[in-house]
Amino acid sequence: MRPKKYLNGQEDLQFHTRAFIPRKKALAANQGLYSGFLAAGLIWSLFISDLFWQRNIALFFLSCILTAAIYRALTAGRAIFFKQGLPALAALVLVLWPSC
Repeated sequence: MRPKKYLNGQEDLQFHTRAFIPRKKALAANQGLYSGFLAAGLIWSLFISDLFWQRNIALFFLSCILTAAIYRALTAGRAIFFKQGLPALAALVLVLWPSC
């Protein structure tokens, strides 16, 4: 099915809206999953009393988020890296900073 073209060259907006709904739903699910993993992992790391393991768990979850952001940037668009990857990268630097 193709969008209907109007005399002024515009296309039917409802066609595009219906076509993009499944993509938007998947993107929203990805954002929710990303946020949930980040929050759960980092909150969990705050409750660990051993500083060595606390740091390692935080590094693991931040690395997972950074990896997901790089993958999404390569497959969906570079803007996602700036929204997801740079904050994770900044947090990784801050977690590693005291040990440098």
